[in-house]
Amino acid sequence: MTILILWFGHDGRTRGIARRLGANPAVAVEQVRPVRDPGIWGHLRHRLFGCDIRLRPLQHDPTAFACVVLCFAVPGGRMPLEVGSFLSRHRADLPQLGLLLLPDHFVSNTSPAIERFEQLAGQRPIALQELPVPELNPDGSGIAARPWLSQCRIDSFLRKLGLAVPDHTSPAKETN
Repeated sequence: MTILILWFGHDGRTRGIARRLGANPAVAVEQVRPVRDPGIWGHLRHRLFGCDIRLRPLQHDPTAFACVVLCFAVPGGRMPLEVGSFLSRHRADLPQLGLLLLPDHFVSNTSPAIERFEQLAGQRPIALQELPVPELNPDGSGIAARPWLSQCRIDSFLRKLGLAVPDHTSPAKETN
């Protein structure tokens, strides 16, 4: 395996997209979760005093992969606290990084989240893709009326990462 997809969040959309990417044999997928929900006091401690949120240990070693992709929702254009804690803790160990962002609106300013990512990671992402949340079904399977649109974006992201993209065309039905 060459790429590790780390997804953050409790949303079925994020998990669904991460699993779709994980269907590629060169990709491993893992959820990054806090030891416990930080709650309002954990968020206040983080904002006021810079305290990191404690995260559960990873099952995969990020240094064993050529690239690590972080997949997370971007509510209001802000990077989730868990992502910041992860980057602060693993900054020196991380190989090349990719970003798959799920902004909460079709037109959402993700620039603050990207700038914060670059500041904490100390590098620019080698691949960046946005999939707006309103465009996705709750299970991350794409748009009900136009699933090809989100699939095109996912395929584009895989190409940016240097992975082979499966052929999604269905074979023509034979008629007699």
